[in-house]
Amino acid sequence: MRGNLKVSVPLLDLTRGAMESFHAMVTSFARRHRNVRVEVDVSSRRVDLVREGYDVALRATYRVQPGLIARTVERNVVIAVASPAYLEEHGTPRSVKDLRRHRCLTPFADGEFAQSAWPAGRGVVHVESSFASNDLGLLREAAVRGLGIALLPKMIVEDMLERGRLVQVLVDVVEAEHHVAIVFPQRELLPAHVRAFIDSLVEWAPALHHPSGQRGQGHHRKPRAT
Repeated sequence: MRGNLKVSVPLLDLTRGAMESFHAMVTSFARRHRNVRVEVDVSSRRVDLVREGYDVALRATYRVQPGLIARTVERNVVIAVASPAYLEEHGTPRSVKDLRRHRCLTPFADGEFAQSAWPAGRGVVHVESSFASNDLGLLREAAVRGLGIALLPKMIVEDMLERGRLVQVLVDVVEAEHHVAIVFPQRELLPAHVRAFIDSLVEWAPALHHPSGQRGQGHHRKPRAT
């Protein structure tokens, strides 16, 4: 098995533990397939897989551009959270209209610009960003320190919710499903080394759901078509 493998991984969508286990998976793949030249781009930039010649990407995605195939490997709810101190000072929002008078902590849309719209029911609500980052851990810390309301995947704030350092707001109002998917260009015949790497990604994917980045014993899941 030989060939070139060009991979895109989003910086903002992986916890530290998951990224460390990703590093281990990639280096293990490279060691097993020494005739495959591996190139991994880890950044917040949303690459054009077809135009830029990427073979595989790992993405948090709600839609897929034409000419690509996406296989969902993880689903998680995205929720709005704030610290008790922030809510005591600024009040608890009861409707999406209330967000107009609140400080919103936002990720980057498509990894490039501060997000200006949050999911609300079947539509969106426009928000003004007072603090933005492509680092979800930084946004979580900003929320814990009372800088505003953040929209974050539930899996990375569960411990803070349990400890009472964060509180979910606008329950069942501002909410969406967060998909992590393996994305690759449609081809008549997928090269063997690309297929092998996709299989390695699928085996690694359950680490996304564990704070430590470690997969549960015997936990293996087949990808689901998006």
